[in-house]
Amino acid sequence: MNVKKLRSFKKKTKLHKKKNIICTGYCTMPAQSPLLHKKSMDEYKDVTEPKCLQCGNDMKYGRSDRKFCCAACKNRYNNIRRYAHTAYRDKINRNLEKNYVILNNLLKMRVDQIPLDEAQSMGFNPHMVTSVTKTGRRPVYHYSCYDISFKISDSRIFNIQRITLTLKDISSKK
Repeated sequence: MNVKKLRSFKKKTKLHKKKNIICTGYCTMPAQSPLLHKKSMDEYKDVTEPKCLQCGNDMKYGRSDRKFCCAACKNRYNNIRRYAHTAYRDKINRNLEKNYVILNNLLKMRVDQIPLDEAQSMGFNPHMVTSVTKTGRRPVYHYSCYDISFKISDSRIFNIQRITLTLKDISSKK
C-alpha cells in the first residue's frame, strides 16, 4: 500500500466510542450504532472461524492459520495419516512373507512344482512377488519372492528353486 492510500484509509476509519471497533467507512452500518455494527462483525467472524481438522470444533482463539484446536487433535490426526500410509505397505509385506514361507516349505519338502489352486488354498498369492524377469524371444517370465525363483502357468507353479547370490551380485545391484 502506498503512502497516499494509507493516509486516505486512516482518514476513512473511525474508532467507535463505546466499543473498540474500527469502522472502515466502507460498511453498510452507520458508525453511530456500534451494537448493530458489533453484531454484524460477530456474524462475519462466525462464518470465517477455522475448524479443527481432526474434531471439527470451532477455534475461537489463537492464530488465524491454526489447523488444530489442541496438541491431542494434532497428534491424533498425524497418527491416523501415518497409519494410512504404512498400512498398505504392511499388508504387502505380510503377503510377501506368507508367499515366501509357502515356497520355502515346498523347497524343504523337495517339491519343485505344485498345482496353482492347491498353492492358493494354502494362502499363496501369485500377484505378490518381489521381481519379474522376462527372458528369451518367446517371452518366459521368471518370478521371484526374495531369493526363491519360480514360474507360473495357468494351472501350476513350477521350477521352484533357490537363487544363490554372491556378494559380488549384491554389491553390483546398488
